[in-house]
Amino acid sequence: MQTVIDLPVEAYLDGGYIEDAMYKIEVYQKIAAVQTDEDLDALLDELIDRFGEPTAPVPVCSISRASKMRRGSLMHGALR
Repeated sequence: MQTVIDLPVEAYLDGGYIEDAMYKIEVYQKIAAVQTDEDLDALLDELIDRFGEPTAPVPVCSISRASKMRRGSLMHGALR
């Protein structure tokens, strides 16, 4: 059995923010691999240092929230 959580939010890195598609994929992979809130905050700080403030901040914040929800679900056994 697989649990699916479908969030009705936009969560993406805008093409105007990170234009290099391969690097954008790498960032998504880094977000998926984050283990702690501190690691996620450090990654977001790294992106701001490198690219400036997001051109579409709401979707970027949604990525952060979705990552935190995923980790919480994993910790409580809701996801594997």
